[in-house]
Amino acid sequence: MESGIEGIDHVGVVVADMDRTIQFYAGLLGFSVLARFKPDSPYQKEIAYLKFPGASSAKLELYSLTAPSGEPSYERKVGMREIALRVADVKAELDRLRKAGAEVMAEPTFSEAGGLSNDSPVKKRTRGAIKGPDGVIVGLYHWG
Repeated sequence: MESGIEGIDHVGVVVADMDRTIQFYAGLLGFSVLARFKPDSPYQKEIAYLKFPGASSAKLELYSLTAPSGEPSYERKVGMREIALRVADVKAELDRLRKAGAEVMAEPTFSEAGGLSNDSPVKKRTRGAIKGPDGVIVGLYHWG
């Protein structure tokens, strides 16, 4: 049975400071703000949807939450592991972001996955990374 998945819809990130986070993604990385609102919710303070740069229809969903009592559940913890962005030139993009004040966490590194055929689209990659608001890693990837 063929998958009905058409592609990524959105990546959700719980944020501590909405203004700072929107400035980072829109101001530095070129995302555009699609919507920003205060939902009628007892635990969500604010939600924003940002469109990824380029031709992608993928969105970044940012939400801030009211302070939970006790240890927060997984859904209510700030952050996530990584947002991976595809770029044509990892080094050039890292240089641009560094000049703009981004904290570079990983310089461009080429790697090749063993055990995959040479024609695999995920066999060879170059990756670099910067640190986003609340510690979220923004990975920059070029495959091939």
